[in-house]
Amino acid sequence: MIRFTILTLLLLGCSIASFSQDSLLMQRIGHWDPDGYPTTGGSSPLQYSDIWGYSTDTGEEYALLGNADSILVIDVTDCTDPVRVYGFNGGNTVTWRDFKTYEDYMYAVCDGCTEGMHIFDLSGLPDGEVVQIDTNTDFFGDMHNIYIDEGAGRMYAVHGTNMTDEVVILDLATDPENPSLLGEIDLNSIAGISGGFHIHDIYVQNDTGYCSHGYDGYFVYDFGDLANIEMLGFVETGNYNHSSWISEDGAYAFYAEEVPTGQPMGVIDLANIHTSDDDLFIETTFQDNLGSSGNSTPHNPFVRGDYLYISYYEDGTKVYDISDPLNPALHGYYDTYPDNGDGYTGYEGNWGTYPFMDSGCILSSDITYGLNLLQIDWGNTDTCTPLVELDGSEGTGTYSASNHLTSDGPIASGQDVHYKAEISVELKAGFETPANSFFEATIDPCEVNTLPASSSQSARK
Repeated sequence: MIRFTILTLLLLGCSIASFSQDSLLMQRIGHWDPDGYPTTGGSSPLQYSDIWGYSTDTGEEYALLGNADSILVIDVTDCTDPVRVYGFNGGNTVTWRDFKTYEDYMYAVCDGCTEGMHIFDLSGLPDGEVVQIDTNTDFFGDMHNIYIDEGAGRMYAVHGTNMTDEVVILDLATDPENPSLLGEIDLNSIAGISGGFHIHDIYVQNDTGYCSHGYDGYFVYDFGDLANIEMLGFVETGNYNHSSWISEDGAYAFYAEEVPTGQPMGVIDLANIHTSDDDLFIETTFQDNLGSSGNSTPHNPFVRGDYLYISYYEDGTKVYDISDPLNPALHGYYDTYPDNGDGYTGYEGNWGTYPFMDSGCILSSDITYGLNLLQIDWGNTDTCTPLVELDGSEGTGTYSASNHLTSDGPIASGQDVHYKAEISVELKAGFETPANSFFEATIDPCEVNTLPASSSQSARK
């Protein structure tokens, strides 16, 4: 047997309720939003933007967060206690900063700026320092979105709404500290579109680029041979196609439309790419509003295993079960921006979400409220249901308890582990103990799953 100390938030004689209006099967266990960090100013100031993650070979985890004037590295190894370890002032005050990592390097760009691309060496973490290697303006001064195809060691950079140099492709594999230009590709002629054609966000895997072309729709390209790029498929989605991510089997794309506000998420069937038929099909759309007035707006989707994570502006971070990709089911959410109440005011709240940490710590950046560190209840009641034996409490007996708790240390036979069980312990009626109290519980060892299936996108790279 393994002995655990469990914290219960139960009222006397009550079972736990795992959700409220602001959360469902998710809780915020850590938060970083200190005073004094700059905003973009104006009538609608923005303080924070996008987020990405990095982990070391020895398991330490870090959030890479964009502030209006800075690039921040925050230690989230303890998901309950984030600590800033590095900050770099980029030189401009901007709305958007974007980050990706390759091996032990972070690459940072911004939109509407003159900073170019900042390159940082993260290999000194956790014991050493983050080192700023270079600020490179050889390829561009500003850039909206970057994505790195790890297998090919290539960075793809797109301007968002800038019509110059549709996509810039850089070689990182040869020398990550000194990227070299592979091509500046104008996709107009390849796609058969004239004028005003741009990519807002791009996702690339194994040389296949999945591109959100704003009002022109969703396009897929083969970038394997840059001298002979081939369009593999497209579909008009009707509004401003902002960004996407694909299922891990490559069969479906999940896309977000940002303009106008209140558009649903959509699912595209990718079956016809790499075939003579280049038609793609929108199979379904879905939307679950937390507010009672108006419709929420999705921003950026991410897939890990059978789950879709979405940074959903004023609805916070949402997680969908996509084991049936044509019928996404809302699994949980945490509202990082409750200021809007039951309605929607526009583009406030959750900007980015990073769900790829091995620990299960979910990183969520809020424009106003900084870094939110989230935990999700997976509800793995199908694996086993351990029994809790209560000692010295009124109503002593054997009660059912969920097995999807999160430990603050590794689980090993005979080892004492403290469990955070604020949202997942359920005790049958009749159990009594003061609120916020500790009690001893003995749980028979069983298969405890704290994460869904692993992702093709690692936290480090």
